[in-house]
Amino acid sequence: MSASDRRFSLLDAAAPAVHRVTCESLRGEPDEPPLDLDPNRVDEAVMRYGLGARGVYADLRRVVGQVGGLLILAQASGRRDPLDSAALAQAEETHAGACDRLAAIEAPGRLEPHRAGLADAARLAGLALAALRDARADADRRPDLGKASEAVTRAYALLQAASDSRFGMTMVDFRHACCSCGAINR
Repeated sequence: MSASDRRFSLLDAAAPAVHRVTCESLRGEPDEPPLDLDPNRVDEAVMRYGLGARGVYADLRRVVGQVGGLLILAQASGRRDPLDSAALAQAEETHAGACDRLAAIEAPGRLEPHRAGLADAARLAGLALAALRDARADADRRPDLGKASEAVTRAYALLQAASDSRFGMTMVDFRHACCSCGAINR
């Protein structure tokens, strides 16, 4: 057993001491939080939009995280090696899928500003990805990461503004944190 396996098993063994027996994190609940919507009070168009936007939001959040991670690695190393990784290609693929699904979503009138915010975040995430590709292509100089950093920072802010816990669109998921069961069960 390696040290990391031993560490993981110690954390698993400690979980019942940290979490209450009724804590969701001990039940292995799916990563997607349940929708906090009463179908009797929410019309069908809003439900359809929320379900569609939820997946787009999650993918854009993932892309922003991947771009941020690549920026940190490239900046810390001063080299472009991190930009040649499969992570950039994966982020581009995830981004393309999110953009395709966003184009297919119809927002009811009052939710159009939310959809527009997601579209702006997707556009900025695309700009950040393009800036990373450009930085990767210029092999003669240290990568200029300013454009990518600015675009991903703005995309993050837009996603933060588009967060809506009723549809499970949150930037950080605390459901499995050791403090979450205490807050839920008080």
